[in-house]
Amino acid sequence: MDYRITNEQTDARADEIVQFLQGPRLYIPQASYSQHGQWLENKVHPQLKSGVKIASICLDRSDVSGVIIYQNHPELSGTAEIRNITVRPTDRGRYIGSFLLKNTEHEIKYYLQAEKILIDCKQSNIQMIRFLQKHGYTIETITDLYHHGDDLDVVFVKKI
Repeated sequence: MDYRITNEQTDARADEIVQFLQGPRLYIPQASYSQHGQWLENKVHPQLKSGVKIASICLDRSDVSGVIIYQNHPELSGTAEIRNITVRPTDRGRYIGSFLLKNTEHEIKYYLQAEKILIDCKQSNIQMIRFLQKHGYTIETITDLYHHGDDLDVVFVKKI
């Protein structure tokens, strides 16, 4: 193991990041996100290339083992949003998600100059809910955020 966390050159790594996000993921049932593939291709990929979205990446040598996608909130000043947290299932228990999250929070605070972070997950995703609560995120609301007819979404907030 030789892990390194970076957010450098995510525009150049957009293809690799999207391919990674299409694969198996910890704590995220594919069935709960029926529009996931379309979101990756139509939003994440072009927005990584343009710099609207940023990726914190955990590399194991040169292989991606974890990714967090984040951005400034398009409507709320001083707010950022984490759009995806993904860790390769074979790296479970190595605290990659925790390290990535801490690094992303730092980047959001000091480089995006945001004061709070929003993130959502499906209400049925108990493991992700526990992960976020363990890292200081509190539930702001529970709603059908994306109107896809999937499970309800839990919206979390954290002041940084």
